[in-house]
Amino acid sequence: MELLKQIEVDLIKSIKSKDRDLAVVLRDIKTALLNKEVELRPLEQLMTDEIAVNIIQKQAKKRTEAIEFYKKGGRKDLLEKEANELKILSKYLPVELDKAIIIKIVSEIIKNINAQGMKDFGKVMGMAIKEIKGRASGDKIKQIVQKQLSNI
Repeated sequence: MELLKQIEVDLIKSIKSKDRDLAVVLRDIKTALLNKEVELRPLEQLMTDEIAVNIIQKQAKKRTEAIEFYKKGGRKDLLEKEANELKILSKYLPVELDKAIIIKIVSEIIKNINAQGMKDFGKVMGMAIKEIKGRASGDKIKQIVQKQLSNI
C-alpha cells in the first residue's frame, strides 16, 4: 500500500504545483488502482504493492504500444505525449533488471530443473516469471528463455 500512498501524495503535489501532465497520469493510475481495489473486495483480498505494480506495468505497456503505433503513423505530437506519460509511470515501477542478470537467472532455472530444450519452455518461463516478479517485461523474459532453451 506504500505505492498507493506515494501516488496520492504525488498527485496532491502535482495539483498544487499545477503540473497538469503529471496530475492526469497520476489520476489515471489512481483510478485503475481504486477499480482493482473494488474488484478485490468481494474476494476479501487486499490491495498489495505487487498488484499495484502489475497495474502500473499494464499502463506502461499500453503507452509503449501506443508509442510504436504513433511512430508508424508519423504522429510525433501524440508520440511525445505518450513518451512523457511512460516516463512518469516508470518512476513508480521497480528498476528493470539488466539483461545479463535475467540471463543468469534463466540459466540457473534451466540448470536446476534440468531442462531438455523447448519442450520445457512452459516450466522455465513460469519459474522465471515468479523469480523476476515484474522487474522485467514478459516479452524480454520470453526472448531470453527461448534463446537459452534453443542453445541446449
